[in-house]
Amino acid sequence: MRIARQITQKIAWSTAVQYLAKVVQIALGVVTIKWVTNALGPEAFGQYGKILEYTLFFSVAANLGIFGNVVRKMADAPKDGKLFTNALILKGGLTLIVFLIGALATLIWNPNPIFIAGMLFFMASLFFDQLTSICNAALQANYWMGRSAIAMTLARVVELGLAILLAKQSASMPLFFLAPAGASLVALGLTTFFVRRRFELKWVLDKKLIRNLFLTALPFGIINLVNNLYFRFLPSLFMGKALSDEQFSFYSLSMGITMTASLFSTFLMFSVLPIFKHSLTEGHKLRAKNMFKLAIIILGLGALLMIGVGSALAPWTISVVSDASFWQSEIKHLFPLLLVLAGVSYFYDLILITIFALEKELWLLKREGIALVIGGSIMSLSLLPQTTSARVTWIIAGAIIAELFLVTIGMRRIRQWLS
Repeated sequence: MRIARQITQKIAWSTAVQYLAKVVQIALGVVTIKWVTNALGPEAFGQYGKILEYTLFFSVAANLGIFGNVVRKMADAPKDGKLFTNALILKGGLTLIVFLIGALATLIWNPNPIFIAGMLFFMASLFFDQLTSICNAALQANYWMGRSAIAMTLARVVELGLAILLAKQSASMPLFFLAPAGASLVALGLTTFFVRRRFELKWVLDKKLIRNLFLTALPFGIINLVNNLYFRFLPSLFMGKALSDEQFSFYSLSMGITMTASLFSTFLMFSVLPIFKHSLTEGHKLRAKNMFKLAIIILGLGALLMIGVGSALAPWTISVVSDASFWQSEIKHLFPLLLVLAGVSYFYDLILITIFALEKELWLLKREGIALVIGGSIMSLSLLPQTTSARVTWIIAGAIIAELFLVTIGMRRIRQWLS
């Protein structure tokens, strides 16, 4: 009973710290986006959003599940300095390779100087973020998320300051990506400092360890990439074809808001992961099963609250981060549809992290392809001659149905594994 209470307290503290910090970070982010949208206007912000979505795809591709794998492995060895440094080297090297591919692809298929400049600036930001994720994984495994929260919050303050400076200087659109780049550099410096305070870093290159980290993370990384394809990047691709730049700015803002709301489940599940994995390792299957059931209840209530309140406050929410010119009445149903997608993603995060802890990633990987085909097929219906409103519906419906398919079969399978 005492051990269970200590576990609950650790999870509650880690999750509460992240949520509290995220509230502050969201507030800072809202002010930042307000400055950016006011400075750029709907059309330029629509172009800004397209650069963001394009570059984020390569960032997700570079992730390859290494963050979650480091949390999983450090759950049993939270002060392994050699594991940490080799994970850092692996993440940095993979990111450079993937980003180079992305940059070369852009030069071939979209040699627009403005697009290329914005992409390169944002890639710098995401490169620092990739390295920071390894630091945060170590802090997560050590339940030092308070330090991580401080670092990320201070980084958002820096981003706001840079965004205000750029807006007052009437900077061109690509230069606004320098704000997140500066913030990411600050976050990396602070999280590295906190990690070094927690344990000693051992800069010993271990090719065998790096290979093991890569191979054991790869299934999870492919799962994450395929999921993001039908959850975010294919919808963004089809939206780019269906919407004008002004309409895409509304989609970009709505996506940003709902993706922020979807972090509720991400924080909860990564807080649970170290203890959940440790419980399975020690043979406490009943404890793990009870944690899974409790997570279902919490995530279900959170999803219902988010969809209900978010849908009611949609116009107000958009006005907070922009102005009336960004609201698109013709596709106003886009916002609640994205909230439903975020709600379904709560349970996807639940099955993903649970399967990851059970080390059954290959089971899920085989079914992600089916979900991708389902989602892509439904989204492709948006290419048929029809209204913009109907196209938007098909696109988001494809993502929802694909995600729901995996949630349904995943829940059933996990119950069998934990029985």
